[in-house]
Amino acid sequence: MPELLKLDIHVHSTYSRDSIFNINGIFKKFKRTKILPMICDHNSIEGSIQFGKLLKQHNLDYPIIYSEEIETTDGEIIGVFISENIKQGQSVGETLDEIHDQDGFAIVPHPFDELRSTALKTDVMTEHIKDINFIEGYNARNIHHNYNTKAISYAHAHHKPITCGSDSHTYYEFGKTYIELPWFIDQQTFLKSFNIPTIHFYPATPLVHVISKSLKLCRKLKLI
Repeated sequence: MPELLKLDIHVHSTYSRDSIFNINGIFKKFKRTKILPMICDHNSIEGSIQFGKLLKQHNLDYPIIYSEEIETTDGEIIGVFISENIKQGQSVGETLDEIHDQDGFAIVPHPFDELRSTALKTDVMTEHIKDINFIEGYNARNIHHNYNTKAISYAHAHHKPITCGSDSHTYYEFGKTYIELPWFIDQQTFLKSFNIPTIHFYPATPLVHVISKSLKLCRKLKLI
């Protein structure tokens, strides 16, 4: 077992309507890059479950982390180390309670991104900050650099660990943005590993948003 673990804390599979990155493709890219993806599909834990099955089938001694990006009434929250699907459309407080009831951690993805209607509202985030475990300070899909800068400053001001994710929805995006942490085996060692993280950040081209939006529309219209 190596001393350090490369981890992309925000990846989407085809269990998200706006992703073309299927589980087998993610697994192949993982084997090539040695970057473990934390699959956080929109309102679904299934992608992370399927990826965990592949790790077990290939006898790979990596942490298996079930995760989900959950749509609340005021924006999205990522639940990691959860065991069951958390339904969308609940309040932020209800969603955070469910995450913690499952002994999971709550991450706020892409805060301050004014171009995403799904970004958690800042006043709501501050209202619930004591129940939020991490702030995503590095999101490769944020078009404007200052969105990440604001998130990092906010995390520091509220003494919250900062996560890093590619927010990949395509094969091309994965493998460029990740965080390097001491190896962990469970929730508590995961939290402790953030004492000395190393960030590898590479912004994605804005064109990836065109792909995701087009795919989401086609699926909504049942064209594919």
